[in-house]
Amino acid sequence: MRNNTGGSSQCVKRLISYFPHPDYSLYSKSQLKVSSYSKAYNKDRHPEIYCEICNLPEGELFVIKDTPVKDNLEETNLYHGKITVLVNNKTYSGASTFAHTLKKLGIADVEGETGCPDVYFGNFLHFTLPNSKIDYYITFSKFYE
Repeated sequence: MRNNTGGSSQCVKRLISYFPHPDYSLYSKSQLKVSSYSKAYNKDRHPEIYCEICNLPEGELFVIKDTPVKDNLEETNLYHGKITVLVNNKTYSGASTFAHTLKKLGIADVEGETGCPDVYFGNFLHFTLPNSKIDYYITFSKFYE
C-alpha cells in the first residue's frame, strides 16, 4: 500500500472480503456537506445517499452513521495465511482505511505509518482554473474511522 493514494470504500470492502473477518464497520460515521456539487457527485455514484440529500438545503451537514459489514467466517476459499501490509506517509484515504481496518481486525500486521490519521477528507471534485489551467480539488466529505 506504499504510495497508494486510495480509492473507493467499496474496493476496500471487496479486498477485505478475501480474508476471514468478523462483523466490522469501515467508518464510525461520515459527514457530507450538502451542496449542488455534492448532490451531483452522489446522484449517479451513490444514489442511496443522493435520495437522502436531494431535498436538503445547501450548507447542511448530513451525517451517515456506521455501515456494518457482515462477517464471512462461514465462507470457504478465504485466505488464512500471514499478511503484512507495508504503508508509508504517502498511503492515503481508502488505502489507509484498508491498512487500519486489517490491523484493527487482527487480520494483518501493518508496517509503517500512513499519511492519514483516523479522520480525513474524501470524495472530491476536480476543477481547472480557466486562465492559468491550474488544477485543484474540492472535497465535501469527512470520514471517521
